[in-house]
Amino acid sequence: MVTPGILALTLVRAMERAPIARILPPSRVSGLISRPRLLGLVETALQRRLTTMVAEAGFGKSTLLASWWDAAPCAWYTADAGDDLSTMGRRLFDALQLRVPDLGGDVTNAVDSGGLEADQLARADTLASRMAETLHAHVTSDLLLLVDDVQALDASGPCVRLIEGLCRHGPAKLHVVLSGRRATPFPVERLRGQGQLLELGGSDLAFTRAEVRELVGARLGAPGDRVAAHVHRVAGGWPAAVILATEA
Repeated sequence: MVTPGILALTLVRAMERAPIARILPPSRVSGLISRPRLLGLVETALQRRLTTMVAEAGFGKSTLLASWWDAAPCAWYTADAGDDLSTMGRRLFDALQLRVPDLGGDVTNAVDSGGLEADQLARADTLASRMAETLHAHVTSDLLLLVDDVQALDASGPCVRLIEGLCRHGPAKLHVVLSGRRATPFPVERLRGQGQLLELGGSDLAFTRAEVRELVGARLGAPGDRVAAHVHRVAGGWPAAVILATEA
């Protein structure tokens, strides 16, 4: 069991190694409406090996993932174009250790060595295998690994290979969630065929007319269905555009 004291100590140790903004979700934006239909999808994600969330900027991907962080045990990682295999492996370890403090030093040693392969993809495979082995030993309850901004990573590079390895070889109770602006950067057909893939896109994240009505009413004092319908039609349900329209 992860007590508040253990979590605080683990967080302090993680802060010494990784920028804390990379392993914690962004701050919640005030004034947002509750979206139960999307929040409820966290239960489906907990039954899948992989969940993908693909949509352009402004569809609220990070906001939705942050709401999942509040609803279920999650580890968070924000990808960055400057990530290399060692850096990402170390920070993923920090993120996971916030939820599973007993991971210990085995993973750290694996990250530091990363295998002796000169080929970075082979090194990523070795690192994924070692991390997965450690996770099998210590992850005893369902855990979501939320990786945001996946589009920042080289689709054919070692960091993506590491994520793919964790997805394929991690314990059954580890559920990987990838959020980004591009399609999943590795093959998912087998997972789809096995019923182990949940795919979310812009149409799933867009505001419904009822949600626009609720948001417009909350921000503008319930102006009525006509204004809400107009905002929904003009914005096409795109969350960023809906918010900008209400502010205008």
